[in-house]
Amino acid sequence: MIKLLLTTSALIAFASPALAETTVHYADVKEWAIAYDANVGAGSCQAYSFYPKANVNLFILSAYDATTHAVYWILLIRNKEWTWTKGKEFDVIVDVHLQNGSVKRWPVHFRGQDDGGVISTVSKDLINALGSDKKGEFVTFRDTKTNNSPIPRGLNLDYAGAALASVISCLKSRAPIAVNAPSNTPRQGKDNGSTGTGFFVAKNYVLTNNHVIKNCSTQIKVKYPGF
Repeated sequence: MIKLLLTTSALIAFASPALAETTVHYADVKEWAIAYDANVGAGSCQAYSFYPKANVNLFILSAYDATTHAVYWILLIRNKEWTWTKGKEFDVIVDVHLQNGSVKRWPVHFRGQDDGGVISTVSKDLINALGSDKKGEFVTFRDTKTNNSPIPRGLNLDYAGAALASVISCLKSRAPIAVNAPSNTPRQGKDNGSTGTGFFVAKNYVLTNNHVIKNCSTQIKVKYPGF
């Protein structure tokens, strides 16, 4: 099960995902675009789609925690005309309407953004429900107190499963790594090593800081974070 570790700084960094200068296009999956951003956590990948009838962008993002490298998920809904989101917080029921007629529900606490968006970390179970990829499934959002929704007809989830699979592939291909570089001056009875974060920039090539490997005299070890 994915451990959700989200700092406030990560939320702030995700303020404008598709528009950020650091966002790099990764792939297209039908109506969904997949992108990578190295400046969110220790690296993130996102799927986003625009729904013209609702004038809403839906973003589903997965990122590595900057400290632990644990993976967490974020859900962001944005309509630039939503001036009522600024500085507000919302308790929302997210309903995923399945092909068989059943509905799966999750309580989610969203934080309003200044640019007409609401954002929250979400569970892996909710992400799996959003990505079941069965025709006709859709998601709705309603306030727990008023039962009102800013998107009455909901958002269809066509190809969301394929988009999320691409997000996971994107994230795995850019996984931060712990570089364990033993020093050539070991302490008595112990290896005097150093560790640091690195990124694959090409096959068999890792980019890391010089101080991590400058005293290395033996083989560098790579440790991958878990999903």
